[in-house]
Amino acid sequence: MAIRKVWIITAWFANYEEMGYTSPSEEFHADTYEEAERMRDELLQDPIYENVTIEDEPEERDFY
Repeated sequence: MAIRKVWIITAWFANYEEMGYTSPSEEFHADTYEEAERMRDELLQDPIYENVTIEDEPEERDFY
């Protein structure tokens, strides 16, 4: 197990209930803010997402 600080990216589904998802969003992570911005831009190109946010500060997360 390793603890790392990562940027959290949350992608919000446009119509999650209609699409059969149980959650209104999906979470991703990136090691750098620049990587998080690139991921946000890529995710926004996908029509299943209506919004993508990046947390203001990196968070510590456990990775196995």
